[in-house]
Amino acid sequence: MMSSLFSGHFDRVNFLAKKWEALSDKNNLKVPIRAIYVVFYNGLATTRMYRMKGFKFPQPLRHIAQNLLPVLAKAEKSSQWNFKSKSSILKAEYLSLTSKKDKAELEYATAISSARSSKFIHEEGMACELAGMHYKHHGHKAKALELLFHAQKCYEAWGSQMKVDEMASIMEGM
Repeated sequence: MMSSLFSGHFDRVNFLAKKWEALSDKNNLKVPIRAIYVVFYNGLATTRMYRMKGFKFPQPLRHIAQNLLPVLAKAEKSSQWNFKSKSSILKAEYLSLTSKKDKAELEYATAISSARSSKFIHEEGMACELAGMHYKHHGHKAKALELLFHAQKCYEAWGSQMKVDEMASIMEGM
């Protein structure tokens, strides 16, 4: 039974991958879907380095703007449902780091809304968490707590007790 389950999952993944490749060829995307996820998480890891005190090298930030955001923008054009929230999350983080506070806040709101409408509860939680940290950094404690609480609820619904505990810990420290 388990063998047929995994076999069915593998067939589904293969079918969707072939469909994506055809779609990406049609839209001149020419980027394998796994590369888009690598771009997204690479960008998030890079923004996380900038959030650490003392990291001030300009090259990784330029890399996000010149290389990573354009790939996600192309992916978003091909599939809003799948990539809008990812693109908005990374764009919001980039804007937040480059002191474009108002634009970042709009992009965080877009990311949260897009993730919610796509039913990506984990990405909704991530967008709320990052937006909460943005607001915390800018001294808006009430808004930060509201977003972090929402992130905690998303992570709870997703089933990640570790992230639920992490959100509780961050909120206690505020």
